[in-house]
Amino acid sequence: MKHNLIFLAALMFATTSLFAQSADNEDEVIKIDKWNQNAYREGEILVKFKADGVVQMRAPRKAKFATSQVNAVDALFEELGVDSVEQLMPMTGHKNVGRRVKAYNGKDVEVKDLSKLYRLTLKAEKAQTMFDAIDKLKAQEEVEFAEPNYIVYTMALPYDEDIPTADQQTYTSEPLYSQQWGLQAINLPALWDKPKKSSKRPVIAILDTGVDIEHPDLAANIWTNTAEAAGIAGQDDDANGFKDDIHGWSFIDNHSVTGDFNGHGTHCAGIAAAVGNNGIGITGANPDALIMPVTVMQSNGTGDVATIVKGIDYAAANGADVISMSIGGYGYSIAEEQALGRAYADAVLVAAAGNDFKCIIPHFCSINKSQDNSPMFPAAFSFVLGVEASSNAQGALAGFSNYDEDGPIYTTFNESELYNYELRAPGTQIMSTFPGGRYKNLNGTSMACPLVAGAISRLLQTKETHSWELLFGDLIHTRNGNIDILSAYNITDADRHPELALVTANLTDTASGDGDNRADAGETIEFYPIFKNAWGQAENVRFWMKTGFENQGSWVWDDTTLVQHLQDTAYFGKPISSYAKATSLNPYRIIISPDCADGRQINMTFYAKCDNMIGIMSQRVTITVENGVEIGGIISEDMTLYPNVHYIVTNNIGIPSGKTLTIKPGTVVRFKPGTMFSMAQS
Repeated sequence: MKHNLIFLAALMFATTSLFAQSADNEDEVIKIDKWNQNAYREGEILVKFKADGVVQMRAPRKAKFATSQVNAVDALFEELGVDSVEQLMPMTGHKNVGRRVKAYNGKDVEVKDLSKLYRLTLKAEKAQTMFDAIDKLKAQEEVEFAEPNYIVYTMALPYDEDIPTADQQTYTSEPLYSQQWGLQAINLPALWDKPKKSSKRPVIAILDTGVDIEHPDLAANIWTNTAEAAGIAGQDDDANGFKDDIHGWSFIDNHSVTGDFNGHGTHCAGIAAAVGNNGIGITGANPDALIMPVTVMQSNGTGDVATIVKGIDYAAANGADVISMSIGGYGYSIAEEQALGRAYADAVLVAAAGNDFKCIIPHFCSINKSQDNSPMFPAAFSFVLGVEASSNAQGALAGFSNYDEDGPIYTTFNESELYNYELRAPGTQIMSTFPGGRYKNLNGTSMACPLVAGAISRLLQTKETHSWELLFGDLIHTRNGNIDILSAYNITDADRHPELALVTANLTDTASGDGDNRADAGETIEFYPIFKNAWGQAENVRFWMKTGFENQGSWVWDDTTLVQHLQDTAYFGKPISSYAKATSLNPYRIIISPDCADGRQINMTFYAKCDNMIGIMSQRVTITVENGVEIGGIISEDMTLYPNVHYIVTNNIGIPSGKTLTIKPGTVVRFKPGTMFSMAQS
């Protein structure tokens, strides 16, 4: 069948057909830069009401809006033209996780109650007022957040005949195994021989366009919901809200038939877990894994956040060990982040980084100097393994792949974001299953993603995993261009070295200063650094500072007369566990020269070291010094400010009636943010 797309030309794929005799179809997949990168479903709003609030709506399925049990909310819904509501996470939204969840980089992962997360659909005549509606919803006391329902896309590209392949040797009897160069490139076949620690088969949820569950190379590995399989047709035997979901669910068609009318999902499923040693086709990354089809994408390769959230809810509720998402978009969604945060408590999350050759860092990167760089979600989230695509066995970045210029651990984003793509895997000329018993080569981070997902599922079978944080660390620290799954398997506690990073430093001036916690000339300043640690336990942490900084391999001295260092080294005073963040018990002390000019910025470098750490942490910091007469508050006597003195307004100045404040010409008065002059009545 040929799918008709508006504003999108059909893209042709190279095809290898083993079972089908008919001519190949023309199948389309979407490259995001052909569409609006922040597109949304017009007239659809995602809204989360406060978990402890009084709003109560019973809408596990899309239904006409009746009542929220709150008059003010009902009145607002009537004003906005809300036509229907749908609860997006009825299965796991309220689930008690029971533990503190952290990402590998030390960030706490929000695990919020999402039982009151809904999709609102506005009446057709009100759809154009969607953003006004979002603003009005945000102003409601009962609402935690409201946002558009962003569109997301699949991450595959047509096969390029000019891309070279790596040499391969046949490992199994599968006819197309010799074309699966990616398996050897990530050292996966060697892991197949390792003993399994349990007989449980891991479940990989494929959130995609669906899966051809009758494909001869997939059928034996399709996940089965045993309660429904043994139940009565037409009934919801396991009471999970989905009738006859024997082999997954389609959230596009709202039924249990998860066929694939695009091909993208079937291709990803085969990469992850095609049947092995059956004498046909290919071998999946983990031939012992089970494939859970969860259809969240339309046959034209597009989807939206609301539908993906429902798919995440289903996969997590039904025991997925790994959730593979070869999908994404550049629109940041709170709902998507929080839904995945809940799923991360129990499943490894893997997502494609995207195919637009965009750097994760907005605005500027050294390779791609476009002003249109941006992070891809969900791959960029700190608790999702974002996967770039490589073009050869050495891990060279594919020419189309999005990438993370500052690496998988460090990030230029702020502490609340910490966006990264962590891994890279083969994503060019990837042979896999296609609907109708066929096989195709495709390119894309879509192909790299399920390869990683399948490899991780095998690692979970063969090695005890104490936390996702350690798993992420092992995968990141053993990557050699591409992910090296065998090296990750061989990692032991002794191999995990701590990695320190400076988050910030608390500054105090109470030792010999005015106690305003700002650096003034002549004061003794105490720095209490906050470090975060990755991978290994950090023992015997010590730190120090140096005036100046390194620039392109050369040391740049600042004026050393401005700072007197009172000690060589300070000791942190406590260990920092793996993937933790902590504040030093002890300070590092300096004295700022009383002659330091007001507003002078002093460049310094923070260093840190601990036992078993490779190298020394160094991070540049800048101290801005104040030197002047501080004024603020109510002026009780007449006052004159003179040009030979710098004045710093630290608090609002109130001038009562009858009092005067005279500022002579040429006088410098610097206001701290938020301070101002005001007339006050006595």
